[in-house]
Amino acid sequence: MANKIALIGYGAANMLFAAYLINKERVDPRRIIIIDPYHDGGALLRQWACVRSNTTYRQFADALRQLDLEAPSVEQPEEPTPLQQIAHALVTAVRPLVERTDKYFAKVTECRLADGQWRIRLSTGQTLQAAICSLAPGAEPRILQTGVPQIPLATALHLPSLQNYICPGSTKHVAVFGTAHSGTLIAENVVAAGATCSLVHLGPQPFLFASEGAYDGVKQDAERIARSILADGLGGKVTLVQYEQALDVHAALCRADYAVCACGFETAAPSIIVDDRPLETLKGLPYNPATAEIAPRLFGWGIAFPSKTTIDNRTYVDVSIPSFTAHILAQQERIHGIL
Repeated sequence: MANKIALIGYGAANMLFAAYLINKERVDPRRIIIIDPYHDGGALLRQWACVRSNTTYRQFADALRQLDLEAPSVEQPEEPTPLQQIAHALVTAVRPLVERTDKYFAKVTECRLADGQWRIRLSTGQTLQAAICSLAPGAEPRILQTGVPQIPLATALHLPSLQNYICPGSTKHVAVFGTAHSGTLIAENVVAAGATCSLVHLGPQPFLFASEGAYDGVKQDAERIARSILADGLGGKVTLVQYEQALDVHAALCRADYAVCACGFETAAPSIIVDDRPLETLKGLPYNPATAEIAPRLFGWGIAFPSKTTIDNRTYVDVSIPSFTAHILAQQERIHGIL
């Protein structure tokens, strides 16, 4: 049997990579090792199922077709889709391909390259060996030192769960940090739950809109909400606060019963060691988005290791099923050469 390929983390990005290996590179599934604590579809299903994607279902289905996968048809393909539906469609499409792969239910604590092979240490105490690794461990929401109790991001995005914090008829106030897709959706949820909101934004413009040419601007549901906030603060319930105005932020936090951080994610990757030298740096692993490489024959994908686009000296991360697919396909020649 040829050298093994290890997929560390089995959310959307590594499901797409598994499909690429099997459908495009004709890799025997028995060469593939998949390591994940749950094998349940990843964070899309586990944490963000209630959120509607900011891309349309047609864009999702088109991305799958690039990997010779089929998504079920829907009545409104031009509409954004709940991530639950996308996750189920992706799991269903990939499941037959990976039936003969080796699956381990565990976390990876260390990947060590020595003598041309990756030695992968699992939380169960086992050590596996592979020639190639694909690392897509996901990411956790960034946490700010707000000084007030924080509502987890996934909870704030799910209105019924958010209502556990905000009782009907209460006068709760929530400070939400971030005005991209998630923060904007949360502001609407806070108002729907019966509370008021301070929505904290970075820079002089509260919102950037994709419809006005902003590469990473809000769109779909988030654009509708953002324009309502600009018009009347969702009925006077939402106050915009610029992050750089320290006294205004302080006042918002003094008033707040809770805070929500919707301002990015942090990667939770295992230790990576090459020739007895740890690769971690103060800014994270030395990852090159252009090649998707972290170290020799160690590739990174997904929200933890996304592709990036630079426009006017500003760098944007690309996080979606279409961008994950494009990132994998862009490395086709490189991957083919080492299989």
